[in-house]
Amino acid sequence: MTEFITSDTHFFHKKILSHCDRPFNNLEEMHNAYIAMWNVEVNNGDTVWVLGDLTFWAKPEEAASLVYLLKGKINLIPGNHDKDEVLKAVKKGYIPESKLEVFPSLYEIKRDKKLIVLCHFPLYSWNGMAKDSIHLHGHTHTREIDKPPIHKNRFNVGVDWNKDGVVYTLEEVLEKIEKQNENSN
Repeated sequence: MTEFITSDTHFFHKKILSHCDRPFNNLEEMHNAYIAMWNVEVNNGDTVWVLGDLTFWAKPEEAASLVYLLKGKINLIPGNHDKDEVLKAVKKGYIPESKLEVFPSLYEIKRDKKLIVLCHFPLYSWNGMAKDSIHLHGHTHTREIDKPPIHKNRFNVGVDWNKDGVVYTLEEVLEKIEKQNENSN
């Protein structure tokens, strides 16, 4: 089982194409590309942490249909655009917890004795920061918050900054943070 992480796919959000200059002509093209990229990396036994904004402007039934096209189990840290679509789909029973589980908006995990703080929003300060904990987030579709001076151990996992696809492995993110920290010294 591999753990992946991503944020801000914004499925069903037509304006995201122009807002973020995504290289697609329409939503169908974006959906097909993102689903294909996701499913090439993720297997059904894997887990994907989605740090918010999985969908936007989708009906609960549409959100549920989309979730079933994506391989793996989704652990959702809700973002500012998940409240209507995905959370309603879960509450109405369209998506079982075995396929998508909703976590608190600020959640901590430990991997290899390393504390990782997950939140849709970038935080200025987080638990364990002085002890080298890591903060992963999305939300910002511009690099303004990520321009130097870069906040040590904070990393944006949003799709708009992932040049290699739609999801990162947790291992890849930890390597990227290490490089980021070296480059910011």
